[in-house]
Amino acid sequence: MKASGKSIDDYLANVPAGHRAALKRVRAIVRKAYPTAEEGFYYQLPAFRLNGKGLVAFRSSKTHCSLHPLSGTVLPSLKSKLAAFEFSRGTIRFTPDKPIPESLIKAILHVRAQELHAS
Repeated sequence: MKASGKSIDDYLANVPAGHRAALKRVRAIVRKAYPTAEEGFYYQLPAFRLNGKGLVAFRSSKTHCSLHPLSGTVLPSLKSKLAAFEFSRGTIRFTPDKPIPESLIKAILHVRAQELHAS
């Protein structure tokens, strides 16, 4: 699902209810972990920026939700913690009935934030 509307709230309003709840949870975890991160869109995906740089994005598709750390090195560095999920270099896929644990989302955010601070 591509961005529609001008805000993440607008995007979420157009997502099926189960996916919406799962993505709102991810959003809340990101906001709590990085309260200074700015919401917006990154390559037409709802996203957060930290100090003007892409931190993470998320989206809903027909069969699953996904979290994108906006880096091809974050998820491979956490490979051992991702065994329960389908993932690629830049995307972790999940469903509302099998959400990403908060501790794993925080680990992804931490690794990505470290990358951003180093760049």
